[in-house]
Amino acid sequence: MYCLKCGKQLPDTAAFCAYCGEKTSPSAARGAPSAQKHGGAPAKQGGKGASPAVKKAKPKSKVKTWIIIAAVAVVIVGVGGFFAYRYFFDNPLRDFSELVDRALYSEAYEVFNAEIDGDHSQTTRAADLVSEKARNAADGYANETMGYEEALAILTQLNEFEALANDEIQRLIDETNELRTSRVSFSAGQGYITDGQYPEAIAELRKVTERDASYATAQEQLVATIAAYKANVLAAAAAAEGNRAFTEAADILENALTIVQADADFTARLEQVRSAHIADIISEASALGNYGEALALLREGERLYPEDSAIKQHIASIQATEAAQTQVAQEQEIADAIQRIETLLAADNLPQAIAEAEAISRKYSANAVVAEWLTYVQNMDIEAVAAEASKLANERKYTDAHNVLGTLLSKYPDNALVKEKIAALEAEMYPALDLEDAVNIGDAFTVLSNVYDNYNNPYGKAVELNQYDWGNTTDRVCQVLLDGNYSRFKGTFFVPRSSTNYERAKSFRIELDERVIYEPHSLGKTSRPIYVDISVAGGNNFRIIVSSASNSPKICVGNAGFFN
Repeated sequence: MYCLKCGKQLPDTAAFCAYCGEKTSPSAARGAPSAQKHGGAPAKQGGKGASPAVKKAKPKSKVKTWIIIAAVAVVIVGVGGFFAYRYFFDNPLRDFSELVDRALYSEAYEVFNAEIDGDHSQTTRAADLVSEKARNAADGYANETMGYEEALAILTQLNEFEALANDEIQRLIDETNELRTSRVSFSAGQGYITDGQYPEAIAELRKVTERDASYATAQEQLVATIAAYKANVLAAAAAAEGNRAFTEAADILENALTIVQADADFTARLEQVRSAHIADIISEASALGNYGEALALLREGERLYPEDSAIKQHIASIQATEAAQTQVAQEQEIADAIQRIETLLAADNLPQAIAEAEAISRKYSANAVVAEWLTYVQNMDIEAVAAEASKLANERKYTDAHNVLGTLLSKYPDNALVKEKIAALEAEMYPALDLEDAVNIGDAFTVLSNVYDNYNNPYGKAVELNQYDWGNTTDRVCQVLLDGNYSRFKGTFFVPRSSTNYERAKSFRIELDERVIYEPHSLGKTSRPIYVDISVAGGNNFRIIVSSASNSPKICVGNAGFFN
């Protein structure tokens, strides 16, 4: 086909002229019919009288004809000259096309930017030229008339014409790359099949696309390769299962299912292997005589098959059996320990009995019988120590008694009985109301601390009941109103060490509501301290009366107070 505008020969499929950019169309035969020349009618022959109008026609003027021919020639020469100039000297589209054909893309882009861009018609033709060039490159690689690197280089360069590039060129690039990958995968698949590497061959053959001429062959090979691969996998799984390597067989089948997804044969065979493995685990566990080992084996099976009910049932059965046997053994061990405790108590060996009870309790702390025996021997220990503390308290050795109970509390810090004993001792040791807090001392009485009696016994607190007064012979009275709130009065009456140089003795008595509840007693410089513990229950007016006598020692009452 030839361009009707510039006359250049073009491919029959070209939509535009690659030289002048003119849109192509089928050629049509053109021609002008020959002009038929007609002669004039012959003149009439005759004599005189012939009409003068009837004469032979004269030829048309040749001058006019030549003028027309000259004018047409001038027009043709002008138009031809214009197009010749445009073609030979001023045809940027032709230049752009030739540069693209020669792969001089940078120069072509410069021509486009300088002489074509901005002209809508020329830009459209340039874009069509670029697209056609891109299609030819892609088709060349698809038809195997052009290599991949060459085709891709052309497509990539054409896609860099930002003003002319379009989605079609990018699509052609993607399709070319996809076809390249398909052909490489097909070739690789052939090599893997030859080497017997079926998983790799399957993966590669699946990458062959329908646009690839090898697609049909690849599909046939894929079916055959999968069949060969399945035969190998099923044989390997059967061999592993035959060796009781169930986990290995399951792994083989699970891996095969990642290559041939959802394959019915692999899925069914995997279920068979798992069922056989579960049955083997249960059988082996049942044959073991050691419950711990059997349970460990079943636990591993449960980890592998967490949803299997048969394994769970066997675990529960073994645990129940083991629990029953363990219970029997524990009960026998506890009975033996209790027998030893009773034997030790019968031999009055309470410390060893306590140690035995504590040891069995540490092992079976939740057992009610063990807890009962532990409490029993501990209470025996507490009562024995509390009896010792009570003896010391009766001897008014309250500090020693309190220390004994304190040691007991450190031994049994949460024991209620120990706390009860300590509370009772403290109630006996510490008055609810100290005498020095209850007495209005005035001028005749005074509060002392850290006082010693005439036998060097110390008193942390004391009340001096009288001061030395040579001229005063009136009895001294210490009075407290109790309002019936207290049950007992306790205190030690003594002569302080500082008053032992007086020769005469001095007496005191105690009254409650004007009734003598403690008969008069005398204290001299050699008298021993007198401990008083008397009831004041229900009373109100409590009085200590000290006689006044000259040249007599002072009298004090130490650690005195009222108890509930």
